[in-house]
Amino acid sequence: MSGEIFRIMGSQLRSFILMLTFLTRIPVKITFDIQEREFHRGIMYMPLIGAVIGMILGSAAHLLQFLDPLILAILLWVVYLWLTGGLHLDGLSDLSDGIFSNRQGEDLRRIIKDSHIGAFGVIAIVVNIMTTVALFSYLDPVYILLGPLFSRSAVLFVMGFSAYPKNQQGLGKGVIEATGKESFLMSIMLPVLTVFLFYEALIFLPLMLTFGASFILKIWISAKLGGLTGDGIGFLIEVLQPLSLFLIYLITLM
Repeated sequence: MSGEIFRIMGSQLRSFILMLTFLTRIPVKITFDIQEREFHRGIMYMPLIGAVIGMILGSAAHLLQFLDPLILAILLWVVYLWLTGGLHLDGLSDLSDGIFSNRQGEDLRRIIKDSHIGAFGVIAIVVNIMTTVALFSYLDPVYILLGPLFSRSAVLFVMGFSAYPKNQQGLGKGVIEATGKESFLMSIMLPVLTVFLFYEALIFLPLMLTFGASFILKIWISAKLGGLTGDGIGFLIEVLQPLSLFLIYLITLM
């Protein structure tokens, strides 16, 4: 029995490490054979990885509070860009180019898959940077942690209600199909416990609104693409993160 428990724990740890190295640039050495199943299953740890990103950003904001707020915010954005490697910005730009082009079907999919960034992709990234930097400059460091946590938790939540587009292949297909009850519980449990233990009750409102927005955006993306793709996941994360921070900012004004 104990041997089976240790085997399961080891498998879960490998899944977490694999997803951490995929979703961030945090230097972690892989000393084991990579199993595709363990990698896909690691998507359940996306909220935890969001919390790690948030804690690093919040700690950096706290340590650098002596700087001018705008300079601090720009440095935090650079830290965030290093932590994620700009992974989700690619999805944000690709999907923005496609969805806002007013194309349909194969034309839409061809634009999304095009490696060149278009006007809508540039606009989306610029707006994302400006919004995030502005919010970083106004928010107390203790709230900055919640943006990466809320956004990734909400995305994992809607992934459990999503399907990959039929007759299409991509990296997102395996992780979307790997979401199950464990992922659903993690998507809710971690942010709820974090708010309950460390924040005022009003912060539950931005959390719920972020989850609601994720569901609406997921329906919109699925209607356009026939399902949720890897680019769609990146798009959702980069839209929901500043949205959740903005909602928290509004709450702190009360």
